[in-house]
Order: sequence, then structure tokens, then C-alpha cells
Amino acid sequence: MSVSNEKTVRHPASSLLVIDSEDRNVASSINVSALSSVEYQPWNNFRIQTPDRLATGAIDRITLKSIRFPWYIPNITYLNGNLEVQINNTGPFYAYNVLPGFYSPEALALDMSQQQDTIGLEWKWDNINQSFYVIVTGSAVGVPIKFYAVSPTISYPDPLTNEQFLTNASLAKTLGFTAFGLSQSYTQAVSGGRIFPTGYTQCLYTRYVDIVSPRLLQYRRMIDGASKNASKKALITRVYCANETSTNSYDLSGNIIPVGTQPFLIHRKIWEKDILWNSEATVDYLDFQVYDEYGNLVQLPFTTYFSAPTTYPSFQMTFVLSE
Repeated sequence: MSVSNEKTVRHPASSLLVIDSEDRNVASSINVSALSSVEYQPWNNFRIQTPDRLATGAIDRITLKSIRFPWYIPNITYLNGNLEVQINNTGPFYAYNVLPGFYSPEALALDMSQQQDTIGLEWKWDNINQSFYVIVTGSAVGVPIKFYAVSPTISYPDPLTNEQFLTNASLAKTLGFTAFGLSQSYTQAVSGGRIFPTGYTQCLYTRYVDIVSPRLLQYRRMIDGASKNASKKALITRVYCANETSTNSYDLSGNIIPVGTQPFLIHRKIWEKDILWNSEATVDYLDFQVYDEYGNLVQLPFTTYFSAPTTYPSFQMTFVLSE
């Protein structure tokens, strides 16, 4: 009879690496005082480095396991706060300029209506269809009405081209306009009648953010892919603007509160990817960037809107390091 040899199977040892984005301001030799700036490194682009190394050992792979991400990115920012409208083709362009902040769809419609209350366009929100429409009165009745997408960073105040509209944030996109909708002229012959220039919308600036770290992925042999060219970066994870239950919230009147039009907390377990590391290297520092869906660094709080400089709440990540 033959006896098989017993073999001992040892699971790879592991350790934790916990990262807090708030340490971008204190995990260095800089002395922070009451007279210091609110931040030494911005929330959307920073480096974490301590006097000692972040992690050591024979590390072969790094895996993100959980993330706590306070979604305090407002649905109206500097990038998507502008829209223009022209009435009767030859008239002047009227501009809507919405200050950055969190807006319910109803509040956004009211703000726009009050900005241009003399041109005969009153914006309304359809809670059932989750879309905006416009009530036409006064001098806007019976004449062509045309809307234009604009961006403060691209040839402003010239309208965006179709290609620019698809690849950039704008108030027109937040309102639910499509490139086809922007190409049309709308006419309402009856005072108090409605026009429907927009479609369904989630009323957001960005539907997700990408957390990126070229330093952490420096040893990778597999490259992340993306259907959008602007998103082809060294991805750690993509955080979607969605709650844990994927269900709607409602206000006291029974109206849907679109997710992301109010601050909320995202806390998720992650099982997405294992990041290759060099077992002979230490984790001396890490860099992180936070991008919006258009490939831009996420817009930071608008400094002139707040009485004092501010930033978003910090986010935290837990990584597992293993042999």
C-alpha cells in the first residue's frame, strides 16, 4: 500500500492599508496653523506621504475592499450652471446663470424662471416623467424659441458644438436636453401653453466619479478599459451616484428626490480588481485624483459662494495587501 505525503497549505499572509483623504493636509512635514490655508493639497488631486513608509513587506498584490465616500458634490457646479435662449430668432440671447449648489428640480426650475421673469418663459418640473417643461407667455407666444448649450470653459458665450455638448458638462445636459433637442426651434401659439424641449433627466452634474492612482498602478500589466476615452486612466474604482438600495427617496409631498440632488453617504464593499505590486518595493507614497464622468478633475466648492474657503468631506478607503 502506498501512503500519500501530507502537504500543508498556507494561505497568503495579508495586512491592511487604510487611507483617509484628509491626511493629505497633515501627513507631511508641513506645520498646520489657524492662519494656514484650508488645504495644502486639493480634495481632487493629492498625495499621501508620511515620515515613515505607508506599508512594507513582501507585497504581491493590493486589493481595494471598501470605500466610504460622502457625496457632497453638488448637482450644479461652475461647469454646468449656464444656458442661453433666443426668442424670435433675431432677438438678443438671454442667459441663465445658476450659482453652484444642491438644487431640487423644483428649486432649479424656480431659480431659472426668476432670473428671466420678463421674457415669457416659466420653467416647471414634471415629477411623474422626471423632466422639465416650459410655460410660454407674453412676447414669447407665437414666435420661435431656441435654446443653446454653453460652457464657461469653452469659447463662452459661443454655443457648444454637438461634439462639445456630448463630451462636456453643461446646464443643458443637466436639464435633459439632447443634441437633437438643441437643434430645434419651439413655438407655442397659445399663452400659457407648454413646450417640451428637454427629456428625462437625473438632474446631475456627474453620474459617477473615478478614483485614480498612477502610483498605485505603476506595476500593472493589464490596462483598464472604458467606453469613454476620457475615462481611460489608472482606475482604482468607479463610485456611482446611487444609494445602497437603488430605490427612490420622496419628499413630504410624495415627489421623487433624485439621488445626488442632496448630500448623502456612500459606503460600499468592493470586489473589483487585484492590483499587481512588486514584492521588493515598499509603498512609500500614493497619489490620488478624483475625476468626473467627462474626464475632468471633479469641480471643487465654488469659493465665492461660501463665506469662507471650504472643501468636501474626506473619503476613506481600506486596502488589503497580500503576499
